Amino acid sequence: INLFHPIQWITNSFNDLYTSYVIFCILLLSVVILVINVFNVQFHAVVPSIHCSRLALISKIIHPRQVIHSIAHAVMGMLVAWCAAVMTKGKFLFLSMPCTATTTESAADATLHTCLNEYHLFLLLLGAF
Repeated sequence: INLFHPIQWITNSFNDLYTSYVIFCILLLSVVILVINVFNVQFHAVVPSIHCSRLALISKIIHPRQVIHSIAHAVMGMLVAWCAAVMTKGKFLFLSMPCTATTTESAADATLHTCLNEYHLFLLLLGAF
């Protein structure tokens, strides 16, 4: 039983807090918060609009300003998810990871390949959603 485990955990947490990845992510999250606030100030106004047809409703949805607004929110969501993945480390850290080919006959013939990390990709797509 290690009695100093809580103290080691706290010191390791503070050491992780001051790494370059975490500082960059905190700065990036600050920029994302500023951009979201600018969007909220500009585009959130209560304006009643009654569309006379379904075509008018669809044209409102696919208006270039609305599409750019949606894409910007998706990109910022992906940035937030990427920052969360980088700060948690572990299996979410990189989008690609080294793996060995399983189609070869022997283990001696196994070569190192780069594979897609589905955990990281799912987290990024979840952020975009």
